[in-house]
Amino acid sequence: MSSTESCQIDIPVPAIPSGSGELGFPATHAPAVIRLSGSVEVAGGGTVQPIRPGALRAVFVALVLENGRYVCRQRLLDLLWDECPRSAPVNLRGYISRLRHDLAAIDPVLGESLVTLKGAGCHYALQIPDAAVDVRHFQHHAEHGDQQRRAGDRRGAARHFRAALSAWRGPLGPGCAGSRRLDALFETYHERCLTVRERYAESLLQLGHTLELVPGLRELLRSAPLREGAWCLLLRVTYLGGDLDATMGAWHEAVATLADHGLDPSAEMVRLHLAILRRDDAAIRNPCHIPGSRAPR
Repeated sequence: MSSTESCQIDIPVPAIPSGSGELGFPATHAPAVIRLSGSVEVAGGGTVQPIRPGALRAVFVALVLENGRYVCRQRLLDLLWDECPRSAPVNLRGYISRLRHDLAAIDPVLGESLVTLKGAGCHYALQIPDAAVDVRHFQHHAEHGDQQRRAGDRRGAARHFRAALSAWRGPLGPGCAGSRRLDALFETYHERCLTVRERYAESLLQLGHTLELVPGLRELLRSAPLREGAWCLLLRVTYLGGDLDATMGAWHEAVATLADHGLDPSAEMVRLHLAILRRDDAAIRNPCHIPGSRAPR
C-alpha cells in the first residue's frame, strides 16, 4: 500500500482547470502528462518515456517547476553546479538542445514548448499547461485544501488534500544531478507533502474517522520520525478511537524517538498528553495548535 493510499478515505475528488490556452497546448491537442514525483517521465500516446537522468533531467525538472516562467541562465547554472566549471554555459546550451530534441521526439508540440528568449543573457521556459503536470496538480489541490481548511469546510479540505496526495507518487526529481540548491528546492516540496498528509488526516479526524487513520500516520512517521504533528495526530486518533493502550504506547514511543535525536516533546505535545490523562475529549478533538517538526538541537 502506498504512502498516500494508506490514509485515504473515499471522498470525491474535484477536477483541476485544464490550463490550456495562452500558456500551453492548443485545445485540440491532447497534452502529454509530465511526471516529476516518483519518477521523471513523459506519458502520452500509450507510451511512457523517461527523461535522461543526470544534469539534463535536472534542467527539465527545474524548468517545469517554474510553471512556464522564463528562467535566466544563471539560475539554471546555480541549480546544476555548486561551483560552476568554466564550461558550464556551453554545457547548459548542450543540455537545452538535447532536451528540446528529446521532447520533440516524444511529442512535436512538447518540443516546441521549450522556448529560448535571447537578449541580455539567455532565458528559458518550458510552457506546459498545469493540467499536464503532476506537481502542479499537487500544488493546486494543496492550496485549495488549505483555503477550505481555513474556511472551516472540513469535507472540502479533505477532498482537495486527497486529490493532492493522489497526484504525488514519491520523491521529487529522482535521478537528477544538480547542486545543493536544487536539493533544497526538492526538500521544500517534500516538506509540503508531509504537511498535506498531516492536514488530510486532521480533516478526516474532524469528520469522525479515527483508527482507520493509524496505518497512514504510522507510515508517515517511519519516513519522518520527528514530525510532532503526526505524533499528535496518532495520539488523538487512537484515543478518540477508544484504544487507550495504543495511545499511551505511542506517547512513550514518541518521547523515546525524540530523545534519540536530542529533543524533548514540545509544550503543545505535553499539553496534549495531559489532556489525554485528564480524559479531556473536547481538547483532544480540537486542540488549538498542532506542532510541526523541529530540527535536532
